Amino acid sequence: MNPVEQKIKALLTNLPKIWKLEEQVTGKDLGFGKFQFDFEKDEDIEGVLRLQPYHFDYWMIALARWQPKRSPLYPSEIPFWVRVLGVPSEFRTVPKL
Repeated sequence: MNPVEQKIKALLTNLPKIWKLEEQVTGKDLGFGKFQFDFEKDEDIEGVLRLQPYHFDYWMIALARWQPKRSPLYPSEIPFWVRVLGVPSEFRTVPKL
C-alpha cells in the first residue's frame, strides 16, 4: 500500500511462480501500486484467493476479484496471522477454533 516503495515488476514475475502457475497467469501494472493478474482457469483464481494472505518483499498484498465499481477505501481490512515468540506462560491462552 506504498506504491513508491513497491517493486511491482518483481511482484508480477514472482507471484505466479510462488503459486506454481507461471504458464497460466499473466500480470500487468495498473499504476499507483495496483496490479492485475489474468488467470486462464477460474479454479486457479479460487485457489490463489483461498490461500491468502500473501506478502512479497516484506509488503502485505491484498488480492480480490475485479469488480467494475469498488470502493476507493478498499481494502479496509486484510486478515493475517502473527506469530509471537517468547510469551511467558501466564499470558498465554488456549486457542479457540
